Amino acid sequence: MTKGLLVAAAVAAMFPYTQVLPNESYTQPYALMLAVAASLFILRRYLDRAPGRDVLSLLSLAVVGTVLFLASCLPTPSAQDVKSLLMYVSPLFFSASSFLFAIDHPVAMRRVVSVAAVVWLVVGVVQATVDPSFASRWVGNWNEAAEVVVMSGRGVIGLAPEPTHHGFHLLVMAAVLYLLGGKRSLIFACILAAVILARSSSTVLSLAVGAGVCLLLRPRKMLIPVVVAVTAAFGVFGVLARPAIDEPIRVVSLAASLLENPVAILSVDYSVNLRLGGLVVGTGLVADSWLWPHGLSNAEWLARIPQIREANPWLFDISTAGIPSGIIIVAYQLGWIGMVLLTAPLFRIVRASRSSLGLWLMLSAVAVFLGQFLISAPGFGVLHGCALAATLSRRPDDRHSSVTRKDDQ
Repeated sequence: MTKGLLVAAAVAAMFPYTQVLPNESYTQPYALMLAVAASLFILRRYLDRAPGRDVLSLLSLAVVGTVLFLASCLPTPSAQDVKSLLMYVSPLFFSASSFLFAIDHPVAMRRVVSVAAVVWLVVGVVQATVDPSFASRWVGNWNEAAEVVVMSGRGVIGLAPEPTHHGFHLLVMAAVLYLLGGKRSLIFACILAAVILARSSSTVLSLAVGAGVCLLLRPRKMLIPVVVAVTAAFGVFGVLARPAIDEPIRVVSLAASLLENPVAILSVDYSVNLRLGGLVVGTGLVADSWLWPHGLSNAEWLARIPQIREANPWLFDISTAGIPSGIIIVAYQLGWIGMVLLTAPLFRIVRASRSSLGLWLMLSAVAVFLGQFLISAPGFGVLHGCALAATLSRRPDDRHSSVTRKDDQ
C-alpha cells in the first residue's frame, strides 16, 4: 500500500496542473493530498534516514510559516493567505515522499518521471505541429487560451496553464531525471522542448542564469560548454526566426530587443515587465526592510500595491498575489528566518550534481524558483527529495542506501 501511495504521489506531482474536478487554482491539490497521505506511513523512516539538517530546515520552514500565518492572517484568512501557508508546508511532504520513493524504489521512480516526461513532450509536439488545443481540456479554464497564446507568438501550453509554467516544469523534470540517472537524451529533449516548444523567455533566462553561475564557479571547465550552448541557442533562435517574418515569435523578439537595448527590455513586453519588473521591485522591498518579516497577509500586500506603483512608475503592474518570485517572496514574508531555513534545501539541490552538466541543470532549476514558480509547486519538493536520495546513495559508508534499499529490478 505504501509503495502504491508513493507511486500515485509521484505521478500527481509530475502532472501538477491536470484538473480532474473544477478548480480555479493553477496548481491542483491532488499531488499534495497524496504526498501527505504517503507521508503518514513513511514519516518515521524519513526522519530516521534523511539528513537531520535538511529535515530540520523543512520542518522549521513549515512551523515558522504556520506561526506567521496565525499571527498575520487571523481571524479571517483569505484564500490567498492559505495558498501562502501551503508554500511553507508543502515542500516537507513532497520531499519526504519523493526521497523515500527514490531511495527505496529508484527504478520505479525513474520510470514514473521518464514516462511523465515523454507524455509532456508528446503533448507539446502535437500542440506545436497539429492542434494547439490538443489535451488542453485537462488544464480547466485556461484551455481556451491555448490557440490564442500560440497565435500571439508564444509557445504551446502543454499540460500547463501557460507556456512559462510549461517551460519551468520541463526544466525541473530534466533536473529530476538527472538526479535519478535518467537517459541523457530524454534530459536534453526536455531542455530543448522548454526552449523550442514552450518558447518561454523566463525558462531561457533561467538556463542563462545557471550557465552564468557555472561559468563563475568553474571558469576553466565551463567556458567551452557555455560558448557551445550560446552558439547553439543562437542557432535555435535563427531557425525559429524564419517563420517570424509573418508570425513574430515572442522569445525571438525579446532576444532581439535585449541585444538592441538591454535597458529597455522591461518596457517592450507587458509579461516581462510584470514578472522581471516585479522581481526587481520585490528584491528592493526586501533590501529596504533589511530582511524583516512581513507576514503572510495578502490584505497587507494589496494595501501596499498603490505605494509600490507610485514609487515605480515604469512598472506596468504587479501581481496581487505577492512578489512574483518563489524565493524572494519567502524573503519578504518570512524575512531573514525564511532565507536561513531555505538555504539548506537549495544548497542540497546544487550539491547533488555530479558533473558540469549536472551543476548547470541544478543551478538552472534553482533559478526557476527565482521566477514566478513558487516552492509550493510539487517540483521543488520532488527535486529536493531526489537530491537527498542521490547524495545518500553515493555515500559508501551509508548503510541505509546499501542494505535497506529494495530491489526494483
